[in-house]
Amino acid sequence: MPRSVIKCSDQLLQVIKMNKLISRSVHIVNHFKKSLSKTTLNLVTETPHHQKPFQYDEPLISINKRGRSTLFQLNKDAILPTSDGIIPHNSIVGGRGAHFKTNSGSHVFIRRPSLEEYVLLMPRGPVVSYPKDIWAVLGLLDVGPGSRVLEAGSGSGSLTLHLSRAVADSGKVHSFELKDKHLETARGNVSRWGRSRDLGGGEDFTRNIDFYNCSVEECDKILGSETVDGVVLDMVDCRRVMKSALSVMKENAIAVIYCTNISQAIQLNYHLELHKNKLPPHHIESMLEVLHRHWLVQPASQKRKHVSQLYPKLNKNNDEYGHERSQDIAEGNNSSLPDPVGGDIESSSDPLSEPFGDIPCYIARPEHIQDPHTTFLIKLRRR
Repeated sequence: MPRSVIKCSDQLLQVIKMNKLISRSVHIVNHFKKSLSKTTLNLVTETPHHQKPFQYDEPLISINKRGRSTLFQLNKDAILPTSDGIIPHNSIVGGRGAHFKTNSGSHVFIRRPSLEEYVLLMPRGPVVSYPKDIWAVLGLLDVGPGSRVLEAGSGSGSLTLHLSRAVADSGKVHSFELKDKHLETARGNVSRWGRSRDLGGGEDFTRNIDFYNCSVEECDKILGSETVDGVVLDMVDCRRVMKSALSVMKENAIAVIYCTNISQAIQLNYHLELHKNKLPPHHIESMLEVLHRHWLVQPASQKRKHVSQLYPKLNKNNDEYGHERSQDIAEGNNSSLPDPVGGDIESSSDPLSEPFGDIPCYIARPEHIQDPHTTFLIKLRRR
């Protein structure tokens, strides 16, 4: 048989085998698609909350190149002013979290805010509860989905929103605020956040909040026979409402009390000790101050020639006490050197293989400007 015929026959066999392989692959893929349930397909194709297109009436956050954040609400035919130019709101609608160009050519990053960012940037009447304090309150309060919580002092709605998210749809938050202006601010902030969750496709957990424009001293009349799993008191003077708050708490329920300074905490402690026979049974479990320190960690900027002389411990020719080991290295005595993975310090070229304390190119220190706000929390348990 001629060689050309044999060659054509081999090529034909390869084409047939390839077609069989392709058809079999297509059959496997189709079978896999049919085996997937509709629920699984919906989960795979569902668009995440942070990727939903922006819509009108939705609060967003803009971050300029200097890192400054601004909270604004999308309105038709409105304009977003920035330090680098302006951006029409109409050009933002329909977009997603990304960089938008101003009329001057600069870029501004726009996205949906987290709850932590929202409570710090939202309109406020009284001073808001800071996230660092809220995290401590939620940890001490020990509430979860399905819990019922009483809040005395709605303020601007910061703590109210976090409590609402903690207890979820199956729970309830009863928020009492005596001042009309503060209550209006809290309701507006909660309403805007709930609307943003609806527009953005997220879960609106704010439906479990009930506001009351009265003193918490009337909580027993309003709640009736209902008892709560936790109480948060954020008031100027909590002493006059302690009896009412303790009376609606379940056995072993926890109350967390805000105190702006240690003098207020001492006064409350004295009041509870003085009137303990007139109040429902309780005891103070702990009292703590919530501190929050920001740190700066960044590559060191070498402004002097002999950094190793200023910081001998960071020089890898020195031991842990700062003594020079150049003589030991020259004599081949490396017994005192730490042994990182892959060899000794001199032979290792991978910076990740060196001991953590021997990295001289980074500095870590507290930032010069810290949050001036501090608070004292009293954890009280109902017996």
